[in-house]
Amino acid sequence: MKQTVGLKDRARNKKHEIWEGTFDVKPCRTEKFILQKLNYIHNNPCSGKWTLCEKAYNYPHSSARFYNKDGGGYKVKDYLDVLAELKYGIE
Repeated sequence: MKQTVGLKDRARNKKHEIWEGTFDVKPCRTEKFILQKLNYIHNNPCSGKWTLCEKAYNYPHSSARFYNKDGGGYKVKDYLDVLAELKYGIE
């Protein structure tokens, strides 16, 4: 992660970069789209150049543990609750 920080950011004392910058804002309004994004987020540590774990729920900072009924030690809002809020305007 350290090697992905540019010179300007290093000069500002930035230590690491996790996400690649993007301008693609896409509202998550359907269950299909939300599940697509959750699967991407959950499987990201298991693939590519990082390969930080074999299974998504084994990555300690992943909400995949919540959906695997482990809880993961983090408070996570279930995507079904988010969909209900969008549909019915509840919080």
